Parts: sequence; structure tokens; C-alpha cells
Amino acid sequence: MKKIYPQTKSILSLFLVLCTTTLFSQNYYVSPGGSDSNNGLTNTTPFKSITKAAGLVTPGNTVFLMKGVYAQGYIIISKSGSPGKYITYTAYPGDSPKITFTGSLWNLIIISASYIIFENIELEGNNANLTYSGALASYNDKNGGGNNTALYGQYNTNAISVNGDGSKGIFPTHVTIRNCKVHDFSAGGIGSGYADYLTVEGNTVYNNAWYTMYACSGISIINTYNSDNSTNYKIIVRNNICHDNKDLIPWVSITPHRLSDGNGIIIDVNQRTPIPTNSAGIPYTGRTLVENNV
Repeated sequence: MKKIYPQTKSILSLFLVLCTTTLFSQNYYVSPGGSDSNNGLTNTTPFKSITKAAGLVTPGNTVFLMKGVYAQGYIIISKSGSPGKYITYTAYPGDSPKITFTGSLWNLIIISASYIIFENIELEGNNANLTYSGALASYNDKNGGGNNTALYGQYNTNAISVNGDGSKGIFPTHVTIRNCKVHDFSAGGIGSGYADYLTVEGNTVYNNAWYTMYACSGISIINTYNSDNSTNYKIIVRNNICHDNKDLIPWVSITPHRLSDGNGIIIDVNQRTPIPTNSAGIPYTGRTLVENNV
């Protein structure tokens, strides 16, 4: 029998640990009929809220949304994956989950993390319960010096915001949003600011931005941030279907107030993204690819 020396055992043990770490990737499961008291580790013991799973994920994990309607308030995705180990939020195989809400909400999904994939999920806004006259009243209240944020939140809800904060040095990178249906939000459909390495592809985005007073669009990429010196294609918007996204309410933040945006897709303000070290802004030097959208 061959003798295994101690140093050989150590090398074998390290190899097994590395293999196990590489191969094993934790899945979490969420269902409207679940419970946040469950462990969320199987499809028979799912969490109830997406927020619960989002607070537990680590690089390489997948959060599966099972069938049903999720109406649980805003969802913040703040935990990042890592290169080669994206954190994925996706539909459970064969299911068609929907995330929606009622009432006052500024953003439904906020992604302030990096190395994230968000895919195969429907997001439905509240336009069916809103009216033009109500949106105009909200605008007039704000224009008159009001501060009724609860009212404004009803008519200015964004679906997905990949949301950096230049003043705090938060810049999401390597985020993919794909194969989602995003519709009937009073403000923007899919938007990003202060982000880099963003892919938006294969989505159907419609009936958004009707009632906002902040000039939103179906898909909006604004104030893109240079996370490195690469001049390759880093912002990709492709194979999306966008229709019936429009603004009906004047933009309250400009003078004189007037209708603006309501685009299907817009790439905006790449020439000057303010950052903590340069408030005047610096131009985005990466390339942006917009192709095969209808």
C-alpha cells in the first residue's frame, strides 16, 4: 500500500474544498404562499418575500421566484455577486411570477449592487387604477410648492432602477436585465444611473411613463459611469420590444415646464456624469450598443 505523506493530504484536502466551493451554489426559493420563517432552501419550504432572500444571498446564488403574484412593496437588491459568480433572480422553471404593487411607491425594484442577473419575471404597474386628471392634479400640487410625497409616489413609480449614487461612491456594474415583461408603470420601465457594464436585452416594455412629471421613458440609460478605462462596448440594449411608452404630464424640473421624453429607448447625458471628485462631470468613454430593438 502506498504511503500518503502529510503534505500530500493537505494538498488533497485543499483541492476538495476548492472543488466543493466551486461546484456548490446555493439556491433560494420564494413563493407568495411561503413563509419567511421557512429556510427557503427547497421549493417545498420557500420564503414568502423576495426581500428575505435578497438579504441572504452570496456570490453565485440563485433566487427562484415561484408562480403567483408578489405585492410586497419595494425590493432593494444591495448584495453583490462577484466575477464569474453572479447572483441571479429568475423564475422557477415553468413558472411565470409577477411582481406588482398598489398605492404610493417611487421604485419597485432597486438594484444598487454589482454582478446581478434579473430575468424571466413580469413586473406590472398600477396605471389601470390611475387617471390623467389625477396625474395632472399631482403635478399641479408639486408645481404649486406642495410636498405631498405620498401623492407624488402614486404617479411617479419606476419599475426597475439600477441605481448608483455618485455622492456616496456607489456605482453598480455588471448588471443584466433580460427576458422580463415590464408594463403599466406611471414612470420609467427599466432605467439606470451611475452604472457601468449594463445589459438590457430581450425585454418587452410597454405602457410606461404616462403619468410621471419627471420625464421618464420605457428604457432609459443616463449618467453612465466609467468604472474602468475600457473603451469597449459596455452598455448593451438589444432585442427589446418597446411600445406605447409616452409622457402626458409636463416635466416639473425644467423651466418652462413642458412635455419631454416618453421614449421607447433613450441614452442620455453620457457627456457629463458628475462624481464626488468632479462635480462638473466627466464624459463616458465606453461604447454603447443599441441594436435589434423594435
